Amino acid sequence: MTGMLVFFATLGTTPGVVAGPPVSAVVADRQDLRTRSGLRTVYRQLVRQTASQRRPRPDPRVVVPQLVRLERAIRKARTIAPSEKRRMRSAIKVRLEDQLKRLRRDLRSFANARRRTARPTRRLAGPVDEAAARGLIALIQNTVAPASWDTNGGQGTIRYFSPLKVLVIRNTDEVHRQIGGTLQPGIR
Repeated sequence: MTGMLVFFATLGTTPGVVAGPPVSAVVADRQDLRTRSGLRTVYRQLVRQTASQRRPRPDPRVVVPQLVRLERAIRKARTIAPSEKRRMRSAIKVRLEDQLKRLRRDLRSFANARRRTARPTRRLAGPVDEAAARGLIALIQNTVAPASWDTNGGQGTIRYFSPLKVLVIRNTDEVHRQIGGTLQPGIR
């Protein structure tokens, strides 16, 4: 039972999760959006619920679709005067911009929180890097003192260490000089 409580506590503290009660389903009844009085009632309720001073702030995932649905209904309404439509649509636009700012602010704070808590990790080599390393190893073993490598019965080894993207070579000094001259011209 304790493990379940810890699990729920962890979910509740995840950055980006919006706290607070959701906005009631104001726009759920489409019949209200067909009449002038119903449209005005829905508009007043939704504008009141999405006021910028209201605490706790409503969840944008619930509010934005309702605001968009209401704006469409207002735009299509024929029983409301054009000046009232402009005023209502302007208020809805302000509410939508407020929600957009809030979403951007939450996204920035979430990204900053992830940046602060993330541990720096090195990028591990992918299959392309390892395939290229295998090809280079085969080339070196076939061209630079072929009899000295363990694959041909010798004692020298060559391995690719993917986290650092380096070749680890154990062989004689002469072989090292030949490989150094082959991989980086000018080093002797």
